[in-house]
Amino acid sequence: MNYLKINRARLCKALRKVAVPFTVNKIGREAFSFCSELISVEVPEGLNEIGESAFSGCCNLKNFALLSNETKVGKNA
Repeated sequence: MNYLKINRARLCKALRKVAVPFTVNKIGREAFSFCSELISVEVPEGLNEIGESAFSGCCNLKNFALLSNETKVGKNA
């Protein structure tokens, strides 16, 4: 299983766009939480899970492209 680990980019103020590679099938808990300048996220069709609070506190997030309706989404993701 390839995944973005817990707290991977947490609190990163410079991050504006994320394009998750197709090789990733899980985004860990709080992976991008409180990335206050994040505005756009694209995730691949093969993504199985978005961890709890993965994008919480991303107050400028406007575009989130989830290409699969079978992705498990955690609480407060």
